[in-house]
Amino acid sequence: PAQLLLKTGQCQLVQAAFFENCRRAMNLVVIPAWSFIAHEQWAHAMSEAFFKTISAPPLGHDAVEKLHEEAGVILSAIGQVSDEVEKRMFTYATRQFITVVGSWGGEGIHEALEGLLQGVVIQMWTAFEVMVGDLLTGIATGFPSKFPGLAARSLNFASRESFRNAYLRAFPPSLAAIHNPLNDLSVNAICLLRNSFVHSGGLVDQIFKDGCQECGLTKWAGMAINTKFDLDGEIIETHVERLISSSLSLLSSVDSQLI
Repeated sequence: PAQLLLKTGQCQLVQAAFFENCRRAMNLVVIPAWSFIAHEQWAHAMSEAFFKTISAPPLGHDAVEKLHEEAGVILSAIGQVSDEVEKRMFTYATRQFITVVGSWGGEGIHEALEGLLQGVVIQMWTAFEVMVGDLLTGIATGFPSKFPGLAARSLNFASRESFRNAYLRAFPPSLAAIHNPLNDLSVNAICLLRNSFVHSGGLVDQIFKDGCQECGLTKWAGMAINTKFDLDGEIIETHVERLISSSLSLLSSVDSQLI
């Protein structure tokens, strides 16, 4: 999503850091698909270079080097593609990559891809948690007259409950535009998944089962205790996008209260 046109310096700084942290998390899943695209483009270039090279004999001991050099020239001539074409290529490559891995990939590659998705979840929760904490701390420091009872050093963001209570100290409960994003389903879902990966190694326990029911993660709610659940990319994508949307709503609402 595009960055918001925020008015206050505190919110602008927090938004910039949040976007950078989100970008770092998203880049984890870009590499496999772009590696697939790079390989495909290189194969096409090598095929074209091969026919050009063999049609211009004689072939010497440096034929392989010349082949690679010609392929590089062919790729350079293609140049960069538009954003729209890039998105289509990425979508196609992701589907093809998943097809190949699903057909040929062994346990090791599946574990590696599972780790990528786990990394996205963990980093996205960190991005949200940092954003929530930095935003309120910045308010307490930058607007002491507006929030006289909100000392930055007294704020606690160790859990979802603690940062929700901290925001209730700063803004009345009636300000739903601020408190609703903090209680969004995606916040609970991403936090639950992150805690399972970090604290339980991705194994199902009773806390996870109960949390799945509350968060709408019904796919995993019926799993047996001490079994490992496999991630679902579509579910992760849905909740990550919703978490980003909730974060931007929070930033926009807080910013409007400071003007």
